[in-house]
Amino acid sequence: ALDIPGGGYLFHVEDDMKLLRKPPLQQIVNTLYNHPYIANMILKRQPWNQLEQDVGCVHEAIRKSAVSHIQHDGWGEHNHIFSLNPCLIPRHIVERGWPQGNEAEFTAKLLVDGFTFGVWGHPYDDPYIEHIGYERGPGWRL
Repeated sequence: ALDIPGGGYLFHVEDDMKLLRKPPLQQIVNTLYNHPYIANMILKRQPWNQLEQDVGCVHEAIRKSAVSHIQHDGWGEHNHIFSLNPCLIPRHIVERGWPQGNEAEFTAKLLVDGFTFGVWGHPYDDPYIEHIGYERGPGWRL
């Protein structure tokens, strides 16, 4: 059982994602609780888009795309994107509601309000998730 401080969290996983190993949810909850300005914490998946494949991992692609990136002990903080890749989202973020639009629009809104985003692990840790889908809807693009 998890000790859930701070009002709760949403564990968001799309249906075209396969869990490869058990994520350390308690550690992620504790990190989000202690850093309330982090809007979400994604779990690493295998490299998917061209940049991720070129640099070898999601974490490194985020680092290259972000204006700001800080590698903490066990997780990275950045200002690149609020991603709905498998992630933990604090309740106070969920309660803001989803804007008309996509992840990029939500990212812009959260950045204006002083939030940043997280990715769990170190750049070359093994992924927690495998993306197994192939179809893309028109609204996903950044």
